[in-house]
Amino acid sequence: MDPDSIFYRFHPESIGWLHRRHEHGDEITEADLKRIFEADPAAWLDPLMQDYVKRALTEKLPRKKGRKPMSAAQRLRIFMAAFDIDERTAEIREERRSGKVKRLRGDLEPCVQAADDVGPQWGLPGGRSLLNQISALKKDPLFSE
Repeated sequence: MDPDSIFYRFHPESIGWLHRRHEHGDEITEADLKRIFEADPAAWLDPLMQDYVKRALTEKLPRKKGRKPMSAAQRLRIFMAAFDIDERTAEIREERRSGKVKRLRGDLEPCVQAADDVGPQWGLPGGRSLLNQISALKKDPLFSE
């Protein structure tokens, strides 16, 4: 590829793109290096690419942007809150069946109300947000039932 071409300087799969980003001081992630290397394996011979690969191996490159992965402690809190929600849901259903609590038209579902009650006890959001996190956690092979 011609180093003077626009494609060489601006296409994200080109080693020239890496040089341009480096010159401007822009952030370069591991995903960028992987994309360049997959498109052009000869890019490994470039000294700048080798320098960035060394940084990536020592974990000195920034991670991808976006939501950070959940920590093990956070997963455990959600997992434990799921058990409490199940217990509280059963209690709410029993209260409603017995007639102790008068039902109103805008009452939440028992599981959502239980999540609202239990979430703050575990330092988690309540309601549907917590239920969504539990649902996502149950899809994780480490915590599946």
